[in-house]
Amino acid sequence: MGDTNQAEVNRLGEVMHKFGYISGLQINPQKSGLWFSKNCDELTKHRVQQMWGARRVAAEERYLGALLGLKGDGRRMGALLLEKMKAKLSGWKSNMLSHAGRLVMIKSVLMSMPVYSMALEMLPRTIVKEMNILLAKFFWGKTDKSRYLSFIAWRKVCKPIEFGGLGIKDLQTFGEALFLKIVWFLMADENKLWVQICKAKVLSGGWLLESKELIKG
Repeated sequence: MGDTNQAEVNRLGEVMHKFGYISGLQINPQKSGLWFSKNCDELTKHRVQQMWGARRVAAEERYLGALLGLKGDGRRMGALLLEKMKAKLSGWKSNMLSHAGRLVMIKSVLMSMPVYSMALEMLPRTIVKEMNILLAKFFWGKTDKSRYLSFIAWRKVCKPIEFGGLGIKDLQTFGEALFLKIVWFLMADENKLWVQICKAKVLSGGWLLESKELIKG
């Protein structure tokens, strides 16, 4: 919530009450959390919390692995993800695994770590490049800062299996695909309410692909 007042708080309560009455779906305060913007005053926060009975969510809390307080800050989010991947790799002994074993670990563990965050933000190319280097070094048996020998270019390794690769996703291409998925929904489902709200709030009548606000998250 941003600049709110008591009338807006009451209106929000009415909307959610009607939604529950019509759909049969009710909010469970024990499983819910309230996230407020920095523009919301303490009195309004208190009123909303009293109305919902749910706890406030702190900036350092995570949802699906992503820090809630970093929404809109792709650089910090990317840096934290990179450190998280490094920490995970530091506990593995790549020289104890075969190439097949490393491939399984990359696909099942490392590739899943940045997915949710990349769906929220366009991470900086420099950070995504470092992530790709980490994956490549681990695959070729190196987890330290020393140089490594690769027998095949990483871009070829990342090709689909049917095209001679190993099916590892290139993180830069994957992040762009996640972003374009949102763009597709915005262009293809113009009648949906969330699309109309997003366009009114972010685009302000401008051309979708030229929106700096949309690109930066």
